[in-house]
Amino acid sequence: MLLTITSNLTTGYVNNLGAILISENNNVQNRAENLVVLADKTKEQVQSFIDLICANVTALDLIEEAGFMDELERNITLFSQGIGKLTNAHEMFSASNYQDAVAKATKLSMPSNRFSWICM
Repeated sequence: MLLTITSNLTTGYVNNLGAILISENNNVQNRAENLVVLADKTKEQVQSFIDLICANVTALDLIEEAGFMDELERNITLFSQGIGKLTNAHEMFSASNYQDAVAKATKLSMPSNRFSWICM
């Protein structure tokens, strides 16, 4: 798509023409950067939580007794897939492809059941 820099059109009108304002581009860049940074921080927290659970034999025993070990393993798999998407978001951001960086950072794997929200 051809990028047209326009200084005197409203954002809504410009977007309808497939053009983008310089300041709007900066907003997309800032949004992408903020989302990627937030996703990085979230990744670190989730990884710490997973490490904490996996290092705690009592917690693992309780999860096993409750019948949630499969869910824990699925959530760890989803987390690993999300790390791949986050890596893609970083690549997109580095290539100045801010729209795709936002899309990748906001569409990381989401848990699919109630227990997933606890483990993710």
